[in-house]
Amino acid sequence: MRRLLALSAAASLAAASAFATVSAASAAPAAPTITSPIASLDTVGPDVTIAGTLAVPSGYDYVRVQWRANSAVVEECFQGLSPGETTFSCTSAVPTPGVYTVVAQHSDVAEPGEGDWSADSNAVTVRVGSTDTATITNFTSFSNEWSSRTITVSGTGPAFGAVAIDIRYYPGDAPEQTASFCTDTVIPATGEWSCTGTSPSWGYVYFIAYGTTVVGLETVPGSYDDEIGGDVLLPAPTSSYVLGPASIQITTQ
Repeated sequence: MRRLLALSAAASLAAASAFATVSAASAAPAAPTITSPIASLDTVGPDVTIAGTLAVPSGYDYVRVQWRANSAVVEECFQGLSPGETTFSCTSAVPTPGVYTVVAQHSDVAEPGEGDWSADSNAVTVRVGSTDTATITNFTSFSNEWSSRTITVSGTGPAFGAVAIDIRYYPGDAPEQTASFCTDTVIPATGEWSCTGTSPSWGYVYFIAYGTTVVGLETVPGSYDDEIGGDVLLPAPTSSYVLGPASIQITTQ
């Protein structure tokens, strides 16, 4: 009877050990860590490299990097690691302009399925801009007329970037002058911008648009992107009459 009990106990220990071994092998691996970029990135490039480390390599290690927008995966890349390798570097094509959450996951099986990936790594925010040039769209080319020196200029530009408007004007007989007129950041979803400034003088003026991308690059280095012109009209004169018993007073503005 004692021998049977001893065999039964040994069998139970063996079964428990085997169960523990199977459970350990089938458990999801620890999440990796993204080390580059550290927390966020602005880019206008065609691709981005995401790098990081594994907590515990197994010899059959795969890493996938996912770009997500509103929890949906829009782009991903995969990398297989050599036995014992603890670092990864995965280059992804960059999606269309927008704000994305980028995470990495680790698998320790040779051909991972959807249930074989770890939890997400730390998340990195990547803001993808565009290199679109700035355009002025609310006025025609060079035949505009404005009845006020305060003018609103609007158009399209590089997503997540900015647009700066300069004005060229001709004060009397003085040489041509250039001054900053107004600036605006570009609305990412629509690519639109709008800003208001005040002309330093009446008469003929040029408005010149410069686009700057999200990473601070001029879309057309050393040159402007778009230009319009027109006349800032002097206000029409007004007259008032005061009639007195023996005189007429005329005031003209």
